[in-house]
Formats: sequence, structure tokens, C-alpha cells
Amino acid sequence: MTRRKEKHAFIVNNSSRKTTYKKRKRGLLKKAHEIFTLCEIYAGAIIYSPYDPTPEVWPSVEDWTVNNSSRDHNKPALASDLNDLSYLVDQYLNSLNRRIQILEEGSDVEIGESL
Repeated sequence: MTRRKEKHAFIVNNSSRKTTYKKRKRGLLKKAHEIFTLCEIYAGAIIYSPYDPTPEVWPSVEDWTVNNSSRDHNKPALASDLNDLSYLVDQYLNSLNRRIQILEEGSDVEIGESL
């Protein structure tokens, strides 16, 4: 079953409009938080409300500070990952050098045989 096309119109009832605004604002902030959490994409939102003279900012300064300070604790894990990666790169380079050495030794034998 498909959903029918929704017609957008101004909500005349003030209490219904305010309730709808609050629900949609909560959903919008939840989506922004999900993008930040799941994809590690820095997202922000500034919402101007007809019901509040000051705009609402997400993430708040407190949330931003907590998130950034918790990310600093993960840096040693990142350093160990880089050490593991450098170890793998070194292993790969060593195997390539061995292959080059074997190929060079093989070409010396072929040159010696042709003389």
C-alpha cells in the first residue's frame, strides 16, 4: 500500500499548530543527532520559533564541549591503529623488496646464461 499525497496547508488551530511544531522540531533535532552519531558528520541546527523570541541552537555549547572532550579520550586508540597500519605497510614493503630481489637474481642468472 502506498501513502496518499499529503496536501500542505497552514494549520489554522493555534494549539494544534504549536503541538505539530514541537513534534517536528524534536524529529528534526533527532535526525541531526543521528547524522552526527552514526556518520560522525558535524551537524548543527538553528531554529527560529514564532513561540520563543530567542533561537534554539543545536548542539548547545555544553553538548558540544562534552562531545569534543570525549573524542579526545579516543586518540590513544587511534594512535595504536596507526601503529598497526604502519606495521602492515612495513610488512608489505618487505615482501615487495623480497620479490624485487628474487626477480633481480633471476635476471642475473638469465644474463649470465646468454653470455
